[in-house]
Amino acid sequence: MARLVIKRNKWYGNDWINQKLLLDGKNIGYIGEGKTLVIEEVTPGKHQLLAKTILMRSNKFDFEVKNNDDEIFFELKYNYSKSKYSFFLFLFSFLNYFLLKYGAQYIVHLFRLPEYYILIFIIPFSIILYFVLGYIFFNNKFLKIDFTDNQ
Repeated sequence: MARLVIKRNKWYGNDWINQKLLLDGKNIGYIGEGKTLVIEEVTPGKHQLLAKTILMRSNKFDFEVKNNDDEIFFELKYNYSKSKYSFFLFLFSFLNYFLLKYGAQYIVHLFRLPEYYILIFIIPFSIILYFVLGYIFFNNKFLKIDFTDNQ
């Protein structure tokens, strides 16, 4: 039987989210930012490793454990480009501004509601927009599992 050692890299602004790890579709634990998770006694054979959060998930990493394997090391890292992340933030900001400037104001004036009702409309839309754009930009692309050397 082998041990799996999974190390998660650090990334700015993501330390409050724990990644859920699945081995062959079964939850094996959660891993925090910059932490290492050790799974004891993994049976020989073919396996699949996957990391998930609310918004993102990693590639499905297929690997094989052999009878003579003692430890197998994995690294959970972030696979992103700064330009793509910057574009995501720009698009999110622009669409929020557009919703506030035109959408929420139109609804408030159409129904002759007080001006502070704009917040009642824009906050839920902002939250929904953040998750929808995040899913479109980063689902199956943002996290990456890969083999690593013994570290």
